[in-house]
Amino acid sequence: MKSKMRFLQRVKRSRTRLRDAAALELAAADIERRRRLDEYSRSADELEHAVGSAAERLGRVANANQLLAFGDEVEALRHAVRLAQQGYAAANREVQGKSNTLHERERELRASEKLMERLAKETAKKLDRDEQRSADDLSSARRAKGGVGD
Repeated sequence: MKSKMRFLQRVKRSRTRLRDAAALELAAADIERRRRLDEYSRSADELEHAVGSAAERLGRVANANQLLAFGDEVEALRHAVRLAQQGYAAANREVQGKSNTLHERERELRASEKLMERLAKETAKKLDRDEQRSADDLSSARRAKGGVGD
């Protein structure tokens, strides 16, 4: 029983470390997701500003090259928004994966804790039964000793 408990304690420590590592990975992935969201927001704001000021800027265009440059700038901003959106989506998927891993590690840890509790209860019951047997044996031996002497 003691060796089983020591084994379960080692398993619990290992699972605790795995859970802690998964929690750290989730935290890092969440930080990256927030960074990506900020990047997306900045890109979207820049595009919105460029589109919002388009009428004014187009009014100042003096030649075709300036018009093409403005079009290229807007297209580059749209591309940056798409990339930022894709980066955020990928980071969000990463967070979901890390979250699932953390939940699995927590479930494994709870399972090992339950096994330890069950083993502790079984050990306590066995000790109680052994004590009761010893007390019964002692009582029987006294009765037998007293009965023979009569």
